[in-house]
Amino acid sequence: MKAFQYSMQGLLDAKVAIEDARRGRVAAAIRDLEQEKKRLIELIAESERAAHGGTHAQHVSTHDMELRSRYVSHLRLQATKCAHAVIACEHTLSQRRTELARATMERETIEKLREREESAWRQEAKRKEQKELDEAALQQHARNRRTHAVSGQHLAA
Repeated sequence: MKAFQYSMQGLLDAKVAIEDARRGRVAAAIRDLEQEKKRLIELIAESERAAHGGTHAQHVSTHDMELRSRYVSHLRLQATKCAHAVIACEHTLSQRRTELARATMERETIEKLREREESAWRQEAKRKEQKELDEAALQQHARNRRTHAVSGQHLAA
């Protein structure tokens, strides 16, 4: 018997490819988020070190203090921008996860349709096979009746 061929296999293959692409986008968004978080932690740590470092020195000029203050301000500004980038990455990740969930649902829907179509195909195949078996049995029964009828005529004669 001919093997089952899903009528929408091309669509299913496309949905699987879309889902895989979306899974890759989620992974990239996670990497981006982790990089931004790491950068934020580093900026905060550097800002704290710069703000508190060197305060124990006895001879710090006002120029050095002004430079340090500007540097700390710069680091804090960078940390604020980075915190905004983290929020943007989290938003992007959320969107990409939603897209992945939608793609997964679409693929699963097509797979359920495939399962139904295959089940119907199997039932039809069983029905055809049973019909062939029934026809073969009827033919065998008819041959047996003829053989018995012919052999009965020979015995009667």
